[in-house]
Amino acid sequence: MIRDTCRHYDAPSDFCRERSIASPESSCLGCKSMEPHAAGLGDAVEKLIDIATLGLAKKAVKAKKGGCGCNKRRAALNRLTGGGASE
Repeated sequence: MIRDTCRHYDAPSDFCRERSIASPESSCLGCKSMEPHAAGLGDAVEKLIDIATLGLAKKAVKAKKGGCGCNKRRAALNRLTGGGASE
């Protein structure tokens, strides 16, 4: 099943963290945010930023209403470099 390989799906709670959907079985099939667990360039950049800012960037984003779009940029980088979701 596709949702079981997506990095956003939390199996114990049966919840999609990216789209905030409980029991996302049918909605995950065509999800453009679906990303396999394999790391890509976007994931590497995310880790580098987290290390360079000592985690402060994530805390600042959580305080910002509406977020910063980091997840969308990470997913796009992963797709562009072949390390992320396939559509």
